[in-house]
Amino acid sequence: MLADSPRHLAPAAQRRHELTRSKAIQALRELEAEATPVTFESVARRAKVSRF
Repeated sequence: MLADSPRHLAPAAQRRHELTRSKAIQALRELEAEATPVTFESVARRAKVSRF
């Protein structure tokens, strides 16, 4: 059983998506609380995620 088989990739991608989303939401909350301008760049930087 290969770790990169399609049946393993979809759940892993879903977990990565949810983790990235939760990091972005937390970053948005922090930026808002600090009254820092919210941009794609500022959220990505704060959440430590890629914009792409």
